[in-house]
Amino acid sequence: MLFRAKPLSPPPPVVQLLAHTDIQSPNLPALLMHNDVKDSPPLAFRENAISKTSHKHAPKKMVSFEPASLKTCPPIAQVHQPSKPLSKPPTQARTPTSDLEEEEFEEQTLKLSLCVPPGGPSHVKDSDFAILTGWSKDFIAEFQNAVESLASKKFDPNQSLSKQDPEVKAQVVSEIQEAYPIVNKYIDLWPLEKALIRACKNSSAKEARNSEKAVVKTLKKNLRPRSRVRLILGPNADVSSKRKAAPTPEHHKLDDARSSEQYHKQAATEARQQRRAAIQENDNLRAQLSAAQNDVLAHQDEVRRLHILIEEGRSKLEEKSRDEGDLHAQIMHDQDRLADLLQRVTAAQNQAAEASTQSYRAQETLNVRDEEVDRLRAEVCAQEDEVERLRQQIKMAARTKAQPLTVKRRGRVSTELFNPGRPSVMELPLDPAPLPNERPTLSAPTSDSDPDSSPDMEIEAIAAKLDMDVGELAKFLAVMKLVNGKNVNVAIGPSEAAGRKAKPKAKADAKAAVAPQDKELVNVAHAMMRNITYRKFGYNQASDFIFHVSATEDEVSAFAENDEATVTKWQFDFNDDYTNSAWNAAQMERLVDEAVKEDYAGMRYLQKGLIKREYLELIVTEQLARYYAEWKQFRPRWDMEEGRMETKAEAIARGKVVLYHRRTLSKTINGQHNKYDHRRTTVEATIALKEADGGNDLTTWKRMLDLLDLLGPSGMSEEEETHSIEKGAKIKVYKIKLCVWREPAIVDYMRMVDAQTMRFQALHNGTKPAPRVRAQTHGDRPPPKGLPKCLYNPEWLESLSPREVRALKVSKNAFALFVAATERMAK
Repeated sequence: MLFRAKPLSPPPPVVQLLAHTDIQSPNLPALLMHNDVKDSPPLAFRENAISKTSHKHAPKKMVSFEPASLKTCPPIAQVHQPSKPLSKPPTQARTPTSDLEEEEFEEQTLKLSLCVPPGGPSHVKDSDFAILTGWSKDFIAEFQNAVESLASKKFDPNQSLSKQDPEVKAQVVSEIQEAYPIVNKYIDLWPLEKALIRACKNSSAKEARNSEKAVVKTLKKNLRPRSRVRLILGPNADVSSKRKAAPTPEHHKLDDARSSEQYHKQAATEARQQRRAAIQENDNLRAQLSAAQNDVLAHQDEVRRLHILIEEGRSKLEEKSRDEGDLHAQIMHDQDRLADLLQRVTAAQNQAAEASTQSYRAQETLNVRDEEVDRLRAEVCAQEDEVERLRQQIKMAARTKAQPLTVKRRGRVSTELFNPGRPSVMELPLDPAPLPNERPTLSAPTSDSDPDSSPDMEIEAIAAKLDMDVGELAKFLAVMKLVNGKNVNVAIGPSEAAGRKAKPKAKADAKAAVAPQDKELVNVAHAMMRNITYRKFGYNQASDFIFHVSATEDEVSAFAENDEATVTKWQFDFNDDYTNSAWNAAQMERLVDEAVKEDYAGMRYLQKGLIKREYLELIVTEQLARYYAEWKQFRPRWDMEEGRMETKAEAIARGKVVLYHRRTLSKTINGQHNKYDHRRTTVEATIALKEADGGNDLTTWKRMLDLLDLLGPSGMSEEEETHSIEKGAKIKVYKIKLCVWREPAIVDYMRMVDAQTMRFQALHNGTKPAPRVRAQTHGDRPPPKGLPKCLYNPEWLESLSPREVRALKVSKNAFALFVAATERMAK
């Protein structure tokens, strides 16, 4: 009668646990990870299970699960016993209010899977291991087999994991980490610890079984059959061959009920323990929330204090604004007073302009006379050339008459057609123009001209005309510059000017005193320090220092305070006071020592006295300043327009633009240097050939070399590299920019030199030079200073202001270009 009625069993423990909706803990989803919890009534009687007396042999019905949240926990009143077993918990109640809650829940679930489970790895069941780690069954099997295989080789099979040798354990853990890097993302490597615990248990059990088998095998050999059974089953074992009757169905149901009851009690106990752990975690979170609220209150107090300081600063700013208003009124009064003085100064400037106009007219008259003298000198030279030509004709006529009229002997066949021999040298249809006589000019005053024409003397003259004090007039002009911007020139007093010019160039003098005399040795010294720096710091060029990680201020301070400290790593100090850093001084000394060591093993320039150590120290100091400038270019700056600091991305973008322009300019400068070197080499080779053959235009080529030396690399035209398509192929083309500042005739002279270069290149087989097209765009580089006046374009000079002409510093050295050699070329 006990088993005929089916009493209503209490709800499963998990359902009772979900009824507590006040539990606020992220560990709650982990409580649902018991896939072996039975949420249905006891199984009904089945005839085919009559021989099974334990609940363990009953067919298990797997129950799937989903992570629960606070939204899925029903109130207590809604908990009821389901009429039939559920294959999986209902998901209709999971209606998240937004995608944000779902993402937050997934992040919490991910964090829980990485954390160590409650109770430690040893309490994780094999059925929950795949759920907590998220691994597939095949990967878990492979991982456990690998761990057990390695543990069986390294560990003691009779000891547990905690009693193993620490060094052996560390070696096993490192090998598993290297083979399976995925375990590194779990806190305390708990999946690996779980696998090692399982491996140790299996090895211990295997060892015990092997021992028992060995004992049983030994006993079987030495005992009788009845004794063996009693030894294995016990002394009171019934060894009779009689079979007992099978249990009745009531006994079977009773056993199932007892087993189910015991199982549910154990599950409820574990659920209570986890609930207590969740409550403890909830208390911890509440304590953290309370601490966070206290921090918020402290921050609010700090904000209120800052608001009070802002109000005080605002009141002070208003007071300063009122003071500035009074000052502005005073300035307006002073401006009215200065307006009168400005009118008087304007009148004086008009008088000075009239005097300058008269001087300019006198200069034009003098230039006309100079041109007349040059023309007459050219005519004299032409007459002298004509006389020389007539003399040569007379000599040739006399030589022709004296030559005997005999039959020439036939010689060998010439091989000049097959052997190029000496290169062909062209004869220029030019002669050097006579140098003009040196005479004083009335051009715009420069810093090297008469001291009476200096700005200080002009101010003194104006002050004398206006009957004013020089100091008062200088202050007046300074105020006018502040009011009108840069449109007013302010001159300093004579004493200040003298003091400024008297400053010695100590650094330049010190460098010149220790620098080598040969330019090649200077280049060797720079290359020596540059290469050693790049090699030690791991860079290829100076621009790579934008990625350099500077030494921290703490490291620099600690090094400066400790006299016995040494620098072991190659790292510069790029903080604000990097020039006075003891850290950088030590690094530069190390670099110089390395350079001296390499030079001693190589060419030994320092040992021979060709290069001095002091010069290398000056070079590395200059290179440090350049590296710091490269590094500083990519650091955030204050944006005046936006009123904020740049972001790191904005600073990098700005630095890239500057670096691109710098590389483009460097490419242009290198092109000018290469062009200058090629032309100078051509002229020098031509002069050598002319001297050997006695060419008529030897003086012309020497004057051409002097012209190249005066122009220098900066006097060559700039080129821009482009590409064009010709006959379906992409070729490189150089567009030559115009030098608007240069004398137009110099273009023809440079073309003659380039034509001679082409004659030299005709003797060699190789790639043809890229075509060059003259464009109508002007060059970007500034014109060179200090050239003779005849090398500048007269129209361009007239378009400059007097100040720009003074800044140009036109040289007074006598120089002339070329004139047409009509008589010589007619011969």
